[in-house]
Amino acid sequence: MKYLLPRGLTVRKLAVRVWNASGDDAIFGRAAQLSYYFVLSIFPLLLLLTGILGLFAEPGSEVFQSLMRYIRTATPGAVGDLLRDVLVEISQGTGNFILSVGAITALWAASAGMRAIIDGLNVAYRVPEARPWWKAILVAIALTVATALMIVVALVTLIWGVRIGAYVADQFGLGTAFQIAWQILHWPLVIAFVFLAFMLVYRYAPNVAARNWRWNAPGALVGMGLWVLLSVGLRIYVGQFGDYNRLYGSLGAVIILMLWLYLTGAAILIGGEVNYAIGQAAAQAGERGAEVHEPRRAA
Repeated sequence: MKYLLPRGLTVRKLAVRVWNASGDDAIFGRAAQLSYYFVLSIFPLLLLLTGILGLFAEPGSEVFQSLMRYIRTATPGAVGDLLRDVLVEISQGTGNFILSVGAITALWAASAGMRAIIDGLNVAYRVPEARPWWKAILVAIALTVATALMIVVALVTLIWGVRIGAYVADQFGLGTAFQIAWQILHWPLVIAFVFLAFMLVYRYAPNVAARNWRWNAPGALVGMGLWVLLSVGLRIYVGQFGDYNRLYGSLGAVIILMLWLYLTGAAILIGGEVNYAIGQAAAQAGERGAEVHEPRRAA
C-alpha cells in the first residue's frame, strides 16, 4: 500500500485523514442510505444475473448447486439461504427473460443502487453532480451492466475454473502440471475481476475529470479489502454470537442482509475517501493526473 502513496503521506497520516473526512461527510449515515437502495436493487440485479446464468445453469443442476454454495460461502448467516430461495423462484420463471422487456425494467431497478453510489462518491470527492440527469442515469446503467458482467465472469471462473483448466490443458497438451497450477491461479483471477469492478466504479461514478488509473487503485484495494474483511467478520459474528433467527424469526435473514449491505456501502464510500485523500496529497506533492477536479458543465 505504501508504494501507492505520494511523497510525504504515510499510512498513518492517510488513516487519520480518511477517518476525519468520513466523519465530516457523514459516511456511515450515507452508508445506511445506500443499504436501503441496495435492497431495492439487489433482487433485480439477481434477476439479471440469474437470467444470464440461467441459460446454462438450470435449478437443480450441478452448476446451479455450485453457484448456491459460493453464495452461501460469501454471505453471512441466513442471507445465503434467503438469496437461494429467491434465485430458485426467479430462475423457474425467467425463461427467455434476457430477451424480454422485463430485463430492461430489472436493469433500471438494479441501477438504483449505482445511482446511490454515485451520490455518495460525489460527497466523498467533494464535487456536485453537474452532469445532465440523463447522462448520470446512463453512467449508472453502464456501470451496473459492467459490474454485473464482472460478477458473472468471476462466477464463471469459480464454477467452471477446473473444467476450463482441463480443457485448455487438453487442447494445447499442457499436461496435469498446468491443471494443478490453474486450480491455484484461477483464484487470483476472480480477485482481479472483483478489483476491476471496484476500479470502474471509482473511475467513472463520481463527477470528476479523468484521473490516472494509478490514483484509483488505492481506494479500490481498501474498498475491496474492507468489504471482504467486514463480510467475513459479520459471518463469524452471526455464526458464533448473533442468533438473529431466534430473536426475529423469519425476519432475521432480512436484518442480516440489511446489515451486510450497510457494511458494503461503508466499505465503498471509505474507498472513495481514500482516493480523495491520496489525490489531494499527490497534487500537493506535484504529481500529475492525481487532482480531483469537477468537469465543466455541459453547454
